[in-house]
Amino acid sequence: MTLKFKLTGVCILSFDSDFHDLKVDVTSLERIQGYIDIEHEPKPTEVGKPPAAWPTAGGLHVEKLSARYSAVSNSLFLESY
Repeated sequence: MTLKFKLTGVCILSFDSDFHDLKVDVTSLERIQGYIDIEHEPKPTEVGKPPAAWPTAGGLHVEKLSARYSAVSNSLFLESY
């Protein structure tokens, strides 16, 4: 009777571990699907395609940059003007 209980306990623990691994795998697949389903930028057209050697020189100047995780969240950056 004791041996049967121990074996059953081991099987239950093994099943629980397997079920947890399955949940983690399914969550990973859901995340991948979420990345696939996001809205993508339109493909460039011939008119809007930059030259192959572009840019050859230059810089970048950013003013009043704002970024958020969502439309209702706070800004990720402190404003320093």
